[in-house]
Amino acid sequence: MKSPVIEVTQVRKDYRNQRGGRVLLGKHGLSDWIRGKRSTTSTVLEAIDFAVEAGEAFGIIGANGSGKSTLLKLISGVTVPTEGTVAVRGRVASLLELGAGFHPMLTGRENIYLNAGILGLSHAEVDLVFDQIVEFSGIAASIDRPVDTYSSGMYVRLGFAVAAHTDPDIFLIDEVLAVGDEAFQRKCRTRIGELMEQGKTLVFVSHDLELVNSLCSRVLLLNEGRMILNDSSGKVIDHYLHQIVQDEIPEGDAHPAYSVESGKLRATFCEGQIRLAYDGEQLTQGLHVYASILVHRLWSDSTKLRWDTVEALDGGGYRFTGISRRFPYSLTWEVMPGDSESLRM
Repeated sequence: MKSPVIEVTQVRKDYRNQRGGRVLLGKHGLSDWIRGKRSTTSTVLEAIDFAVEAGEAFGIIGANGSGKSTLLKLISGVTVPTEGTVAVRGRVASLLELGAGFHPMLTGRENIYLNAGILGLSHAEVDLVFDQIVEFSGIAASIDRPVDTYSSGMYVRLGFAVAAHTDPDIFLIDEVLAVGDEAFQRKCRTRIGELMEQGKTLVFVSHDLELVNSLCSRVLLLNEGRMILNDSSGKVIDHYLHQIVQDEIPEGDAHPAYSVESGKLRATFCEGQIRLAYDGEQLTQGLHVYASILVHRLWSDSTKLRWDTVEALDGGGYRFTGISRRFPYSLTWEVMPGDSESLRM
């Protein structure tokens, strides 16, 4: 069994919310200021406990505000826990925020040496990989311009190129990769695959569940700063999708639902999910109308399709069409009532 290179033990992280003299709006704003109550504390992570083994690809998922990025910052050493411990063994390269580690007034060339130096490389070691970094980033024509003139995509290209070519033992990646274009994302996925083949450890945060599933063998699910599940990627992602279905029950016209009934059995379709109920009692939380297609070495699942097109059919059924946001393909499903006499529950 491989030894852990990351150990997070009973970690809690609090942030103090300062209230200045000019921030007097909101509930109790002025009264709190008069009484001297000028700060409050928010707990963004609590009772976080897990380990990542050497060479493992570990994913972290959850809704916005669940604490994913804060957890990566704790692992990278950008911030420290309020309680508990974070132990990391090995050189860490991180891609956490757009432009993190770059000085806006320095050129791309100068920032390569600066950023790589922060990651622990000497000037001579950067010389050896400098051309590879520039070639991978694809911004050679702008390498001697100040980075404050760069677009967000150029920031990501340069940041990823530096982090991926500094021979890290542990590679931390936040959602920032979503900024890059599709061609560069494919390039990044290939490079990540190469690092994994070399036995590097990957910790990956993303809302792209397809990408998390394809890269990571194990996934941690966070919700409002607490651990919900830490298990295989398929099991955790399925749990998360079912959780979303429960939390987003259609109300009014916000998320239209369409039901087809056959005797006591009712199937309700909504946003690529089907719920089954029998005699008024729900049998499922949400079953995916599911298909998958392999495009550019990445599985694209129908759970990510936009199910915007609905057509009523004769006989009480519906035809649903889902369109991929990422690739030029669509799926069409028809849901029709059957013969209730043939149903066996």
